Amino acid sequence: MPNNKKLLLVESEMLKANGHFLDYLIETSNYFKKSKNIFWFLNRDFDPQNLHLPEYCNIKKIIKSNRFKRKKINFIIL
Repeated sequence: MPNNKKLLLVESEMLKANGHFLDYLIETSNYFKKSKNIFWFLNRDFDPQNLHLPEYCNIKKIIKSNRFKRKKINFIIL
């Protein structure tokens, strides 16, 4: 019986392999790897930096998100 279930994981803000974003993707994929076809939708500018990414995941770098710099907030204390 073919497995028609799909799991779609979307991470649009991750550009590098730092923080909890990649950990979340890998842990979730490992949990469901036997029961679903797993697709990762990542930012176009994601740099894998020689990472060991799971081979059983279909990785699509197709999301373009709006990246902006936050302004530094200056408080005046009297």
